[in-house]
Amino acid sequence: MKRARPEIIIIDENRNWAAFVRTLAAPVGVVHTATLEGARRLLTSEEISLVLVSSSLPDAPVAEVLKALSSRIPALSVLVVGASIDRWIAVSIGTLSAWGFLHRELPAEVIQTLLMRARDDALAWRETLGEGADRALRIPRGFIVKSSALARVVSYVSTSARRGLPLLLEGPRGSGKRTLAQLYHRYSHRAPERFVEFSAPTALTAPQGPAATRTALLEAAREAGGGTLFIREVGALSLELQEELAQWLGESIPTASAESRAPALVASSSQNLTKAMDLGTFNGDLLALLSVFPVEVPSLADRVQEIPALTQYYTAFFSRERRLPPKFCTQEFLAALVRHQWEENVSGLRAAIAHAVDAAGDQRELFAHHLSGFPGFSVRETVRPTSLAAQKAFDAWLDHMPRLGQGFSLDDHLDREARKIVTYALAVTGSNLTKTADLLGISRRRLTLLAKKLGIRITAARGRPRE
Repeated sequence: MKRARPEIIIIDENRNWAAFVRTLAAPVGVVHTATLEGARRLLTSEEISLVLVSSSLPDAPVAEVLKALSSRIPALSVLVVGASIDRWIAVSIGTLSAWGFLHRELPAEVIQTLLMRARDDALAWRETLGEGADRALRIPRGFIVKSSALARVVSYVSTSARRGLPLLLEGPRGSGKRTLAQLYHRYSHRAPERFVEFSAPTALTAPQGPAATRTALLEAAREAGGGTLFIREVGALSLELQEELAQWLGESIPTASAESRAPALVASSSQNLTKAMDLGTFNGDLLALLSVFPVEVPSLADRVQEIPALTQYYTAFFSRERRLPPKFCTQEFLAALVRHQWEENVSGLRAAIAHAVDAAGDQRELFAHHLSGFPGFSVRETVRPTSLAAQKAFDAWLDHMPRLGQGFSLDDHLDREARKIVTYALAVTGSNLTKTADLLGISRRRLTLLAKKLGIRITAARGRPRE
């Protein structure tokens, strides 16, 4: 019997993955080696299109192995394999330039599908490179990408969409996960179809309960058809619904194709799903399926380069929406936004700009003081002068000002200040009511009533009055 030419190399210390893959990838030839040096010798064959690298190699770290392989053969798909879900490896797949992350907790049919898809992708890429085509990432119009951190994320989203993989977007609230899900839809072959969003928390808080959530999710999937279904905060789904979703995803990945009418799945989460799985609040099978190519979305603090461009965009947007004159963002306005710590990320920035546009009204320039009154912006941030001498005087003045809000009462504050002044005046005059009233510019009767209101006891003896 003629032996198949090797197309898949497995770099693993033991032969467990080699035996497993041979049963799944037949009749494709599979060869095993335990070291990186052994893989380099095997890569002389032009037939090799797929390499599986163990996440626990003894002689070299995964990053070093992947770098060596990609430099040797550019048109090569590399899969990182492990015995179980490894969060660090999973979220580093894009950074490591690997095709995806496989582990034994995935169903065998899913592993087989991903192996063949990675192999076909390498063959197609080899043909594309032979034609000299440009594979540079193109950012669709309307998407703002100014930082290297977000550019990497967009590249990973594009890669996942082209490969037809389910996508998990993890990151803080308001960091733009919905926009990235729309970008995934634009990059995939499903772009002509519908993009449908399903918000798990909103559905769970509905009075109908979990049954209505399941019905709403099924309806959203039917509405998406052959397009893309985006589930926001997938960790908020009930465990029963997570189990059903894992079963559906495990069945849909092997049958996914350009003609498939099942929607592609993009899920987002602002919580650590690995910890949630350890606590028993998230389904392990679903996490395993979503962890083939997960993406961590950076917060706005990690990509402040985008704040000026986002500010210009939202300023123009809200000015048009409110039918106000076009506005120019001054340097001090942009500086105040860049310096601010955005806990709500892009959502918070958007709300702050809307507040500033409303505050400016018909004015054509936005200044820092237009942000006054928006939660999180203090007077020191928004109206601080530019010169150093004026800043020192301004800061000294602010330090003596009361903290407004959070239980502040103007009447109580005025009473405290009046008590200080009346007490001081009585001390100066030796508790002489007539002289004290003259110093304060009020009548003697009003001084008596004021002292009584403020709780100041005036004695006939000379000296400080007793409170």
